[in-house]
Amino acid sequence: MFDGKLSKITATDGDSTLEWNNAELVQITHPDSRWWFVLRELSPEELFRATTKAKLDYLALVTDTDLEDM
Repeated sequence: MFDGKLSKITATDGDSTLEWNNAELVQITHPDSRWWFVLRELSPEELFRATTKAKLDYLALVTDTDLEDM
């Protein structure tokens, strides 16, 4: 449900606000009838790798190339 949908996260408790860009959901826990979402912001290197992989996957798709054979 969260995959690809965490490009910008804003969390507030009414007094303070935190923002993350390009976040990744690490863990969801439910202790004591409360929900906790553990997030982390992706590094520039991780974003570069993900973007490059997406572009390669797209090129492989449109050229009918199996990247496993390479």
